[in-house]
Amino acid sequence: MADCIWLSNVYGESMSGRGFFPFSADKRGNGTAAADIDAIRRAKRGELLGPEEVPSDFFSLSASAAHRKAPLHIFTNGFLIITEDSASVLRQFELGECRLHPVRLWHPDRKTRFGAGHYVLNFASRKDAFLPDRSPLATYASYIVQPDWSHGKPGFWSPPPNEADDQLVFSKAALDGPDLWWDPNFTRSFFLSQRLAQALKAAKLAKHWRLFRCPVVEG
Repeated sequence: MADCIWLSNVYGESMSGRGFFPFSADKRGNGTAAADIDAIRRAKRGELLGPEEVPSDFFSLSASAAHRKAPLHIFTNGFLIITEDSASVLRQFELGECRLHPVRLWHPDRKTRFGAGHYVLNFASRKDAFLPDRSPLATYASYIVQPDWSHGKPGFWSPPPNEADDQLVFSKAALDGPDLWWDPNFTRSFFLSQRLAQALKAAKLAKHWRLFRCPVVEG
């Protein structure tokens, strides 16, 4: 197989969202502490957080379907949250600047656990490897509409609306270093190595990670 990496669109896929709120919010999901909101924003920007900065407990609203849906092995509630099954795969790889913060999920009564073995996936490694001239279907925005997604660039690229394999092309620089990273040219997407993607597929977890293949060529 030719060299490739994989894009994850968990942040951009509505089906990957789950309405679990930090315990600092009230039973209607209002009033989340400013520190918790700031931690979510910083995690989205690819900043590493200390254990004391990540809420330890999250609950679902009684009106929400989050606690009634089948668990996903990776989902977003602002943070990226993964199961022990996903974490056990990640631990086998080079993750660079990455932390797995243990968290607990709860049903609306805040007394009944929802599953077990969840983690906030928080990582900060970066590789600048995108080749826009080889990716004609990608679109560029010259301004940031949502500052939470900014990775320090005045603008950013986005995958085509109808995402599929082989639409975005990257240089060989994407093959070096950690198996999980951000590319500063993008906002809602993050990237995985071929070997990590294959391990997730072997563990039957890849469909939850919303993966799309991206060819790697000489830059």
